[in-house]
Amino acid sequence: MTSPSSERDRPRKAVLICSECSHQSPPDGDWEVRREASTDVYECPDCSTEITRRPADRDRLERLFDVSTTATSLWNQSVEAVQQRLLP
Repeated sequence: MTSPSSERDRPRKAVLICSECSHQSPPDGDWEVRREASTDVYECPDCSTEITRRPADRDRLERLFDVSTTATSLWNQSVEAVQQRLLP
């Protein structure tokens, strides 16, 4: 059994390394993350090199879908309201 302090002292396995400037940090470290639709683009904070593209987290995608669905529903309701006023 490992003690809690030895677990904290253990080095992390996942580290991203910039191929241009050798900056190193874990995936949840200091990378600049630009969100594009269903992808998170990781960029180096030192030289702005694109490091990797990863699928966006599912919760964020679900929230985006909910907002899109709500906007579509509101649009349809307003079109129907205009049609009812214009067409007797």
